[in-house]
Amino acid sequence: MEIILSDDLQDYQPDSFYIVHLVILCASLKYCLGTSKSMSFKKLSYIFDNVLKKEEDRLRIKQTLLPWDIEGYFRKSLILANSENYLELLSKNSMLTVAITDQGENFVNSIEEGGQFSNYVELIKSVKRKETEFSQFNIGCAVNEY
Repeated sequence: MEIILSDDLQDYQPDSFYIVHLVILCASLKYCLGTSKSMSFKKLSYIFDNVLKKEEDRLRIKQTLLPWDIEGYFRKSLILANSENYLELLSKNSMLTVAITDQGENFVNSIEEGGQFSNYVELIKSVKRKETEFSQFNIGCAVNEY
């Protein structure tokens, strides 16, 4: 699948939410990994949910992680992005982690060069959450099934 964005999509959501989800997933993996090569499912879902809702304050609060949703659309977008080779699902110490592929990197680069979705990308670049913040057992999240 090849995704081509026209110039008139500057920060507007296209008909398919998948493109917005793909931007958030790939940009999060490109800019929020730190020195790691992959990100935990928990951290990626937290960033995804709060960026999608544009919850800037939730992404910056350092004292605690606030509850977040792992909706069906996150899981579906993650699986589709994996099947289209934008990211890779890995198992690390019996936990699901996610890594960006070269195709995912190229996708983010083309988005940035074209200036599309800059509000999402800039919000993602501002996230400074460490992976260790997501290793605690008491993190709460809601799982909604459709």
